[in-house]
Amino acid sequence: FSATVDVKPGEEPLKLRANLEADPPMRLDGVVLVEPAESPRPEPPPPARRKIAAARPPPAPKPIAAATAVAPIPEPVTPATPAVGYLVVKTTPAARLTLDGRDLGRWTPVPPANPIALPAGPHTLLMVSADGRKLEEQVQIVAGETARLVRALP
Repeated sequence: FSATVDVKPGEEPLKLRANLEADPPMRLDGVVLVEPAESPRPEPPPPARRKIAAARPPPAPKPIAAATAVAPIPEPVTPATPAVGYLVVKTTPAARLTLDGRDLGRWTPVPPANPIALPAGPHTLLMVSADGRKLEEQVQIVAGETARLVRALP
């Protein structure tokens, strides 16, 4: 069945309550819905007749325009992680640490639980105690390993 309801702007929406009966017609609170008359179905067109033509070569394939060509998706690039090693330092007396001319803001002891992470390679470590004693050491940091330095300042 089909129904058409016109609601004008500004009017309250209609509330319809359906009372479906076993046999048509159906009733909606005073509105009788009837099944629309069936419209005649158009006859299907006759099958198309095929013309037999002389043998022709198949058409050449169309070139793909540059704008529609799909570029291959490159493999994801994983950024190289810098090789990192660790440094543990214990001095007597305690000392302020400067690495490669930069103050680390740390004092000894540097425990294994909280080592200094450094790029692999050679580094210059300067240890200065509170009373001014100094000791400079060259340390070699190996990636993935922990270098341990235990020194008494002169």
